[in-house]
Amino acid sequence: MRTKTLLILSLFVFCIFFVFASRALALDTPADSVIASDDASPVSDSLMIPASAPAGPNWLGMVTNLPSDWARGFESVVSGRKLIPLLGMTAITLDLLAVDRGTYRVSDEVYNASRPVHDATDFFISIGDGRSQFILAGGFAAHGLLFSDDRSLRTAQQSVEAVLATGILVQVLKRIAGRESPEVATTATGKWTPFPNLKDYHRRQSSFYAFPSGHIATTMAAVTVVSENYPEVSWIRPVGYTLVGLVGMSLVNRGYHWYSDLPLGIAIGYTFGMIASHPETDDVSAASNSPSLVITPSIHTSGGGIQVSLAF
Repeated sequence: MRTKTLLILSLFVFCIFFVFASRALALDTPADSVIASDDASPVSDSLMIPASAPAGPNWLGMVTNLPSDWARGFESVVSGRKLIPLLGMTAITLDLLAVDRGTYRVSDEVYNASRPVHDATDFFISIGDGRSQFILAGGFAAHGLLFSDDRSLRTAQQSVEAVLATGILVQVLKRIAGRESPEVATTATGKWTPFPNLKDYHRRQSSFYAFPSGHIATTMAAVTVVSENYPEVSWIRPVGYTLVGLVGMSLVNRGYHWYSDLPLGIAIGYTFGMIASHPETDDVSAASNSPSLVITPSIHTSGGGIQVSLAF
């Protein structure tokens, strides 16, 4: 029991702090990383965007920007400028893949044994199902229309754009990877069936849809857009990233995903959140001076824990 408790706490800490590291791990980190408020004067700072940024929303851009968003995301991968973060994300995914069987087993036991964990898990999964992100965007749109707030309207438009770009790409990747979810796994860490038959996919989605996680990707995309538009609100990132971590844990508890499905989802959500938030930034792959934080879980015969490394 002590070992299980330690492992659960370790995974909880991992999920929370992994998303804090996403700025270094994401495939796309613009040099100009947040949007200035409507009232603020532009200053010479790496966290502010150019003064020429559009003040209001581009409603058609929620759809018309999608091809260019995907092109910018693809460019950030093939350009090689984010090779090190990409390799870091791959290493974390492989580390998690190696312990997927043990981490899911513990999560499943706790989920089925504890009613509070069961209820909390279902709640956090509902937050990541896409509807919550669109409701959030609708809230910003309503506020913007009622109070003539361009920033709020812009946040609504960019949130929808980021969620659509993220969600569509994730659905394509799921149909390429074809990984079994934990709840129906026929092997220790889920069988991979690349390019599954589309009819089979729709009949038995849980047998193919695990990698990567769409819930965590769209949640991360929405959190990124909101935090980039409201940089002066200091609690958005810690609260938002903690929420992303809880969504990730809940997906594993419920058997929808393995922990190794999460890093790529987080990176995709962050990437398109940044792209949607910064339509004026041409080089969305600009190098970041942020330190690189890598956190991985570890399991051994005497217990479990996390391994943390920080590169400056």
